[in-house]
Amino acid sequence: MTRFVPAPQIRMDQQLEEALTHGPDALRLTAVFGIGERASIRYANAAKAFLESSLEQNQ
Repeated sequence: MTRFVPAPQIRMDQQLEEALTHGPDALRLTAVFGIGERASIRYANAAKAFLESSLEQNQ
């Protein structure tokens, strides 16, 4: 059974993956994806929180 994934969801996943891979840099996300300041800050903050929680769990 094929599951439908809306295009905006795929794009959000790509933006979060970019932030996780290259660091939570809002300016980079804006440049790479052409998204607005608020969206790029939101993705950068989400990536930062995820990375920090991962570090805490590994200690």
